[in-house]
Amino acid sequence: MSVYRTKIFRMIGEYYWLIEKQGTAIKWWSKAIKEGIRLGARPDLWRTYFKVGQRLLDTQRNYKELNGIDAKGYLRKAGVMFGEMDFQYELDELERIIANT
Repeated sequence: MSVYRTKIFRMIGEYYWLIEKQGTAIKWWSKAIKEGIRLGARPDLWRTYFKVGQRLLDTQRNYKELNGIDAKGYLRKAGVMFGEMDFQYELDELERIIANT
């Protein structure tokens, strides 16, 4: 179903990141972002921004940005969106990650 495409693409990207195929992960996350925008799947799009930002902060990363945006840019986008919807758990997680950078 198309309503799950953004989430599925994000999760496929996470899988590839975990098996150390970062280039493939970046491609899937790019697809997730495009699909999330196209579908208006805001919560899944925000979670994709968060995951991309988190992974681009990884010390073992080969990539510093995706679509011209760096880790902090994605985390800022996610934070604004989480704040708008009062997603407290995600905001707390975001704060934890930022505090550790």
